[in-house]
Amino acid sequence: MVNEKDKTITGFKKEIERRDNEILRLSQFIIKKNQETTETRKRLERSLKELEETRDVLEIKVKARTKELEELNQGLEERVSQRTEELQERVDELEKFHKLTVGRELRMIELKEKVEKLRERLRSREKEL
Repeated sequence: MVNEKDKTITGFKKEIERRDNEILRLSQFIIKKNQETTETRKRLERSLKELEETRDVLEIKVKARTKELEELNQGLEERVSQRTEELQERVDELEKFHKLTVGRELRMIELKEKVEKLRERLRSREKEL
């Protein structure tokens, strides 16, 4: 019976040793995975911080660019307004010139007609005399 008892004890010891080894392997696996998880979390936190910093920089750049574009737009609007005024003045000048030249031409036609009538009257009087 001692033999049988020794075998049972030996079997238990081997089973305990096998389970201890399995527990040790599982513990090492868990520790390794825990370390990997911790490293991954740290990398993710660094990445998140970098993303936040990048976002902040981009927001600043976008605000600066927006302000610059607004200023450029305002400058363009002022230039367009100024140029429109200049063009309107030029159009007004051209219209005045046009009226003067057309008026002058009409007056010339009128005077030519008067001259022609006067010539005709003169010719008629010369024939009468």
